[in-house]
Amino acid sequence: MSQQAARPVDDPADAIADTPGGCVIQIKVIPRAPQTMIDGMRGGALLVKLSAPPVEGQANESLMRFIAHICDVPRRAVSLISGEKSRSKVVRVNHVTRAQATLRVRACTRRSAAVLPRYGR
Repeated sequence: MSQQAARPVDDPADAIADTPGGCVIQIKVIPRAPQTMIDGMRGGALLVKLSAPPVEGQANESLMRFIAHICDVPRRAVSLISGEKSRSKVVRVNHVTRAQATLRVRACTRRSAAVLPRYGR
């Protein structure tokens, strides 16, 4: 029997990949939720509920601010790579490794609600 550390079935690390200069995160978004929060995993992607509506880019901007808040980076370090008009999105975070992002996401998920402050970055 192997002595490997037990890994949760829905591990956020599965949705995060290292890239030169940062990492990318696979995200599934649910807009118009009661509050903005991480709500586990869905289909191999991080599930993020957003309070913003999917109108005129409001949900995308809310997502970018929320990911910047979680990863503790300025908003300008976060960009949307794909999924501008889709619920499935790929987000790039500069200056944060996969390991760092995974730790931060896990910490938020353990609390069950990493809520965006009313006036985010």
